[in-house]
Amino acid sequence: MIPRELPTILTSAFGLFLLWYVLAFCFKGYILDEFREELFALRDELFNYVGSIGLSYDDERHTFLRNMINTMIRFSHKLTFLRLVLVQFSKQKYPARYKTDSVERWKRELESLPSDERDRLIQIHHRMMRAAVFQMVWRSPILLPVITLYKVGSTIDAAAFAPMRRLAYQNIRLGLQEQQAEEQSVKNSHHTLAAV
Repeated sequence: MIPRELPTILTSAFGLFLLWYVLAFCFKGYILDEFREELFALRDELFNYVGSIGLSYDDERHTFLRNMINTMIRFSHKLTFLRLVLVQFSKQKYPARYKTDSVERWKRELESLPSDERDRLIQIHHRMMRAAVFQMVWRSPILLPVITLYKVGSTIDAAAFAPMRRLAYQNIRLGLQEQQAEEQSVKNSHHTLAAV
């Protein structure tokens, strides 16, 4: 006997598969172009900001970040989650090949700048890395559904445990109120004894 919900389940499964296929394969080019556009905008922002603070365009604190953005623009089509995992694995397996951490060295060189200028350059770097992670997730046919399921699961989990959390907070608040009342009664009894 076929359950009544089977057509709905099959239709939903097919719709989710179709949505996954469209997002994972049909929009890859668009996501890559959008990522490159964001990197171009960040590079322009960096160029304008460096000019406004009077930092030389040949200064390594600027050229390092500019070259990093240019490299991302050039090789953004090769930036995938699998390659990131392989590089991390390679760093752990062969640490001698990765002796210098150029980003940490660049951040140390930024220490000579005033804090607001240093923070702005680091913020541009963080925005570039966030955009890179975003495009890696959206271009991955495996990572996108995994993160989607995780987000849906955490939302459902949070909604399921919300009543228990509220109850726990109420119990804590009541316990604190009782403790404050006890402390107040002890203080009052000490004042009464001191007055006598």
